[in-house]
Amino acid sequence: MNEAHVRAVVSALAQVEEALDRIDAVVEGRESRGVFARVQNTYTQAERRRLGELASRIPARMETLRERFSAEPDVLNARRLIWSHCAVVSDYLEEVSGDGLFRYGQPDPIEARFATEKLREIQALLGELVQVGSGGASR
Repeated sequence: MNEAHVRAVVSALAQVEEALDRIDAVVEGRESRGVFARVQNTYTQAERRRLGELASRIPARMETLRERFSAEPDVLNARRLIWSHCAVVSDYLEEVSGDGLFRYGQPDPIEARFATEKLREIQALLGELVQVGSGGASR
């Protein structure tokens, strides 16, 4: 296989790793309690155990592929992850605030101002996360 093939396989396996992280949370019995999405873990202990058993068999197979293709694992810097995630989300928030709301139709002016104000507050906090996360400020 050529380099493009290997990159495609490795990219797909990176997605599998992310799925395994989510499955691990389910197996451990954790529930996600976000503001806009909640995950209820309704699996029984026996079901969680079986999910864990199946999921635990996947990494060894992934490691075999990694070795076969001589693909070194990416070493991700947490500082860079925080910066990049916050930057992407902040850009998206910018698109849906202020005049950006008009691309979805005429918004109610009061609601648009309220939403834009709260979105700007969130963007400011994301900016602070980037500063602290990148070592630019210590508290």
